[in-house]
Amino acid sequence: MNFFRSPFGRLCLFTFLCSATIAAPVSELNNEIDASFNKTDFEKRDPGDSKDEAISVTFKIAGWPNIAEENCYAMLCLLNGRRDFQRTLGEGERTTNYRTSGGELRPFQAQNLQQRHTAQINPDTTSGEEFPWRSIHWNQPSYLFPATLAEQRSQGGVIGRALVAAQVGFGKWFHISFTGAPFGTYCTALFQTPPDTSVCGKQPKEELFSSEGVNIADYAYQLTKDVRPYQFMHIAGSNKGQKRSESLESSATDADDVTTDS
Repeated sequence: MNFFRSPFGRLCLFTFLCSATIAAPVSELNNEIDASFNKTDFEKRDPGDSKDEAISVTFKIAGWPNIAEENCYAMLCLLNGRRDFQRTLGEGERTTNYRTSGGELRPFQAQNLQQRHTAQINPDTTSGEEFPWRSIHWNQPSYLFPATLAEQRSQGGVIGRALVAAQVGFGKWFHISFTGAPFGTYCTALFQTPPDTSVCGKQPKEELFSSEGVNIADYAYQLTKDVRPYQFMHIAGSNKGQKRSESLESSATDADDVTTDS
């Protein structure tokens, strides 16, 4: 006890108490810093590393404006206005996507229509246009539309060159825009801010591949994977959820009913 009554003892006691009082807030502050620190907040992100950093890519659609309209319909009406996509993770995924979409089954060639349960817009639309494109990372069957081989050939090189020019490497995210030709109804609605999805319910008829009065929704298909031989189902339009054979049977039944009533 005499030690604490001495000037030296009192000084030691004072120093000890001050150290304890000051140390507690510093420790709490360090804990708060550790809790709020997130290493990823300070990591540098490159363009295209995530959907939020998608690289803007403008594709020139001169030479394939009708296919572009089909693409716009898919983005606007089947994907709710989505325009951000991730490029395939590797070159081999393109082949997988083509097979998964059913494109390799050539569903719009005349000799396959009945077996595949599909329909052409006109006799020239024998090629299959898939969206999302085969260059997009997509874990499910793409939507498939009839298209002309001429427009498909025009489109093919444009997509790859545009992605390379914009430095969209494998696995990178990109944001789609179109230019180079007049827009159809769905492209006009898609590229508005915000996109006008109300047009989807109206299902307007327009000229497509030189055919008048085409409702794109009636030509949107998706491969039915659990049916052999492989068949394609209407994904939208007046026959949504039906295979083409079912819609034909329905139409035949309606015609029979009309004939009977008269």
